Parts: sequence; C-alpha cells; structure tokens
Amino acid sequence: MQCPNCGLENPPSAMWCDCGYDFKNRAMRVPDKTTTVNQAQHHPKGQFGRIPVLRQMKQHASRLNDYFRAAAWTWLLKRDEAAHVAALWAAVTATGDQRASLAAYLRGLAADFLPTEVGSDEQGREALARMLQLAAEISAKKWSMWDGLRIRRALEKADREYYSAIRPLDPTVFFRRHPDLPEWLLPEG
Repeated sequence: MQCPNCGLENPPSAMWCDCGYDFKNRAMRVPDKTTTVNQAQHHPKGQFGRIPVLRQMKQHASRLNDYFRAAAWTWLLKRDEAAHVAALWAAVTATGDQRASLAAYLRGLAADFLPTEVGSDEQGREALARMLQLAAEISAKKWSMWDGLRIRRALEKADREYYSAIRPLDPTVFFRRHPDLPEWLLPEG
C-alpha cells in the first residue's frame, strides 16, 4: 500500500510507514518522549537494559548490523548490485554512531584482513576497492530520513525480495538468493 504522506510503497501488512504515518489511525505518529523517561525513572530495578523500549532499540540495531553485513558481503563476493543498494540503505537508516561503526568495520577489514588475503589476485583487489567505496559512500555526508526513503525506493525497484526483507531486517534473504555464501556470515542464534 502506498503511504498518503510520503508516497512510499509499503507491504500490505505494514502498520506504519518509515516516515511515521500510522495506517490504522490514518495520521502521523507522534513519539511520546515522556514514556521512555518515566519508564526509566520508575523502573523497579533501575536497569535501563530491562526497559522494553531500549531493549527493542538494541535488538533493532543488532538486526540492522546483521542485515548490513550480509548485504555488504553479498555485494563484495557476488557483485550483486541490489545487495549494494541494500547495504547502503541499512547504513543510511542506522543512527550516526552505528553508521560510523559500519564504515569503520569496512575500513578495518580492508586494512587488516583483505590485503594479506588478496595479494595479487585481481578479484580480491576489486573486492577491496568495493569495500572502501562502500565505506566512503556511508561516510560521504550526513544522511537524512529523506535520503533513507530515496534509497529504500531504489531498493524496491532494484530487487523486491531484498526490499521485502528490510521490514523484518532479515539477513537470510541474501543466503536464499546465494546459497553458496560463507556460513560464517549467518547471524548467530
């Protein structure tokens, strides 16, 4: 279904759009910031990790990391351009700190692991260049919500299966498409 607020196509089961439009109530969602503060102040054990909202945020960040990693490696190993768009979407959707961490992950791999493994291998050098390219794309600017929506639309056009996996952040979509991807890329648990 198409969002009446931003025009983004959403799965029929979507409760709300990424722009914040609530399909059930037919209105923009307004986050209640006091809920999180009140939960934190009145939590019986005073442990933020037990607050459902914060736990959901942590789980979302972890799933986003898994989706990004699978998409990035699929692009690097299989030259799957739709996976490149998926990896970029995941990075742009991440918080600023998480986005910086994703770019650092790529740069770290490029600096520490790949040069010793690649040697004079042409394919390896190409993969190394693509890894650094993606890190540069992620770090190129301060991304906005609108950039994320634009990249999401590009992913929807490029590959419907990868697009459908962004709502649950399902990294296994890349393994279904490319069953020969290394098993160490599968998320734990």
